[in-house]
Amino acid sequence: MQVKLENLKWRPFWASYIGALKGCLDFLNIRMSDSWLSGGVGHAFVLNINKNVSAAGPTAWNNEMTRLLGHNLGFNVNSVSAWKNDPQFETKQRLAWETVKRSLEKGIPCLGWELGIAEYYVVNGYNQYGYFYSGIGTADYLFDLENDWKQDLEIGVFSEKMRQALLLRGLTLSTNVQIYMRFGCWIIKDVEDGREFSVLEDNKGRLMFHGEYNISQAFKPWDQLGRSSIGLLELYTVEPAYLSNDPAIVKEALEFAIEYGQGPRKWVKEGFNSGLQGYETWRYALDNRCADGFGVAYNASFWQECRTLAAQFLVEAADRIGGENAIQLYEAAKWYDEVSQELKFVAEKFPFHQRSPEHIRDGDALDQASHALGRAQRAEQQGMERIKRLVDNLLK
Repeated sequence: MQVKLENLKWRPFWASYIGALKGCLDFLNIRMSDSWLSGGVGHAFVLNINKNVSAAGPTAWNNEMTRLLGHNLGFNVNSVSAWKNDPQFETKQRLAWETVKRSLEKGIPCLGWELGIAEYYVVNGYNQYGYFYSGIGTADYLFDLENDWKQDLEIGVFSEKMRQALLLRGLTLSTNVQIYMRFGCWIIKDVEDGREFSVLEDNKGRLMFHGEYNISQAFKPWDQLGRSSIGLLELYTVEPAYLSNDPAIVKEALEFAIEYGQGPRKWVKEGFNSGLQGYETWRYALDNRCADGFGVAYNASFWQECRTLAAQFLVEAADRIGGENAIQLYEAAKWYDEVSQELKFVAEKFPFHQRSPEHIRDGDALDQASHALGRAQRAEQQGMERIKRLVDNLLK
């Protein structure tokens, strides 16, 4: 037997959990902006850095609260999880397998950890042997684009020349096409039918055109899930739930942002720092030349995306709520946008997809990045102060 939810696909985000969750919500027709989702579950305000700025930071924290806050936004996330050294690990593997099969048969979307690499994926099908999934690394490479297209991609222009060139390669797009940057690549979206294609530039300037995530046939045997070196099994189902009002959504998301920024061990693991202290940890690693090159590139792009979404969430919150609170929300948004711009500077100094082994050895770039992080830290402090003033007033 085989079941496949053809329209269930991962959405391109550096935060692969948000990308998987957004794919599930789109499938359920629970519509919201990217920023309302990321901000509403508190994810947009997280920062998690260890002493060498390793690539573990973006995912090595307790994200339980982001799942609980989903109740406010109109969805419920249920989980099956276990570590491979747990005595009941094989039982949990079987439970996850049976849960996913029953859910997909009912049209309930699922997502999970490390079906491919150490990221989150949408689980969009199964056969008798295991899971089909969509996410990072599963969109098939189709062909290279001419390098002179890069300028159009950078300014978000989809020209008639580009349309005809794709048509010659067997790809027909409507007259309503958007181009934007996400996950370090350009996304070409046909607005009329929702198809999304991606263009990735490698470190040699090659523009590689990839297909859709929903036609992916990536596969994972069910009894191999969770048996990696990390050894964590996580599978989730996503279902519709009651929707809270806007002030409650914003208040509880910002309460979590404040709490997480203070670094409590129930959310932040030993060896990692959050909030303003996270910036200090990051700067120390750059200043003392002990940062991991891969990790710096990944963290810069990941957290820059988060702060961009945080600023957009605060603007959307102000537009929805209005009144006196809107003034503080707009002001906080300006500070978080400044944080985003400083982190964008760091990401451009250490580009993820175009990185080389030498890029972390550039002393000038390291110093400039450290200064940018200092400015980001100060801007975030200003933004957080305004958020703290807001929280007590939002439900009055």
